[in-house]
This record gives sequence, C-alpha cells and structure tokens, in this order.
Amino acid sequence: GIFDTYEKMMKENVILAKNSTFIGYCDDMLALMEICDLYVNPERLGGGFSIIEAFEKGVPGVYLRTGDVYTAGGEEFSVRDFDEMKQMIVKYKENKEFYQMMSEKARQRAKLMTSSLKAIKDLDEKIVEKVEKEFW
Repeated sequence: GIFDTYEKMMKENVILAKNSTFIGYCDDMLALMEICDLYVNPERLGGGFSIIEAFEKGVPGVYLRTGDVYTAGGEEFSVRDFDEMKQMIVKYKENKEFYQMMSEKARQRAKLMTSSLKAIKDLDEKIVEKVEKEFW
C-alpha cells in the first residue's frame, strides 16, 4: 500500500528498521503472509482487505484505531498510538502464548469477516456509527 513516510520513520527508529521490511504494493498477500510473523499497519491509506488476508493465514496484526484496517480487523488488535504499537510488537515477539492466542483470534476474525452476511452487517454498523459521530 501507500506509506510515504516509511523512510523517515525508519531513520527515527533503528530497531524497527532492523526488524521490518516495506514491500510496497503486493499482488498476492496470501503468499506474502506465509513468510510473515506480524502484520503491522502504521497510519496509511488502504489495507482493509489485506488485514483479513493476514488473519486468514493466522498472522495477527497491530494497527492504529483508524482507517480501513481498523474497520476490517476490529478493536482487539488495535492500539491507541505508536508508543502502544511498539509495546505490542515486543509483546508479540517475546510472549509465544500471547502470539498463539492472537493468531487463533485472527483466524476467527477472518472467518467472521469473510462470512458475507455478517461482514455486511458489521460494515453497515461501522458506517452508521461514523456517520452519526461525524454528522449528528
């Protein structure tokens, strides 16, 4: 996806730079998720379906509470800010039981979101919430 500030962020965080790779746009997310441990989504455009593809493969995610990824992935994998994101990434890396639990929850979320009727209802609820919050 689009992430114009990746290089700047890597210069500011050497540890993250050593432990992450930005691949840009990917045509086959399911294949990519076969070699990934964690789906990290900073503030950027797009990504709503890619989080579900990651979840389908049992790859948990961490993302901010905004945008397409948050809407598709749900509250449970979200964080308030980049400081909490850093803490959560470390937790995924160091706590294998937590990782396994969240991996299973990711698979369950993928099943939920790929069930057409339920996904449409969830999306409709999110749209209504957003419209009510911003316009009423």
